[in-house]
Amino acid sequence: MIVKKILLGKLLLIVAVALSVWLSYIPDQPYHQPTAETAQQNFHVIEFNDEGKMHLPEQWQALQARITQTYQGPAPELLIFVHGWHHSAQPQDENFVAFQHFYQQMSKRDPQRNLLGLYIGWRGDKFDPLFLDGSTDATSTLEPLDFPTIFQRKRVAKKVGQTGLSQLLDQLDQLVEQRKMQRYVLVGHSLGGAMALHASKDRVKAAIEQQKDNPNLFILLNPAVNAKEYQPLDTLLSLDRQKPSMVVLQSKGDFAVKEAFNYLKDGERAVGNSWAITHDI
Repeated sequence: MIVKKILLGKLLLIVAVALSVWLSYIPDQPYHQPTAETAQQNFHVIEFNDEGKMHLPEQWQALQARITQTYQGPAPELLIFVHGWHHSAQPQDENFVAFQHFYQQMSKRDPQRNLLGLYIGWRGDKFDPLFLDGSTDATSTLEPLDFPTIFQRKRVAKKVGQTGLSQLLDQLDQLVEQRKMQRYVLVGHSLGGAMALHASKDRVKAAIEQQKDNPNLFILLNPAVNAKEYQPLDTLLSLDRQKPSMVVLQSKGDFAVKEAFNYLKDGERAVGNSWAITHDI
């Protein structure tokens, strides 16, 4: 009788966990439908699916129309943010809200600058199991349990970076070369940093090898990238030593890339926790 109760209890637990995972499925869908007014706005969103394709090409078309319209003042600059793990382009997502506020602050500081904002959205989580909801709390003891979900999302981030985001940067590079835009700054956080690295490293390498000045800047914040992925860039120097092409910033308190990432990747070091460190602040 006791054995049956134990088995029944285990079965109920398995069913509860399975239901929690199944019910927490997050669809691969866009959250921002462009309208006729979008092309006149200064803040834009472009969303990619798990295959690295734009959900809505009209989002890019609206941004392109905004960039290329006739100006009386300086050509626009573009500030881009790529979110990471656990986040999306949902209007209530804390990363989306925070970047909107940050962009607004930047644009208000210098209204003559013609600064545009672009938020890159993708499915940062495929499932968000109810029993792992502590992942949104930096002090939660459940965070380590949630960590293995990063690897499926890391493969997607790399794919989107190498395909959709890279193709978008190709388009932006053309606008910079045509002087329809001054430059862009791409900021990627966590898995967004991995996406940004894979979208940018070949163009950074090519620009340096061809002795071309690169007006754009790539900033990786706590990137979920192992040192081997970054290492080919370590030997490259920009033409102007005072104007780097890429900056990597790593918090020593980031559990995911400092501790768990290293253990789960069989001793591979995260880029911000390796020989790649050049300065401590």
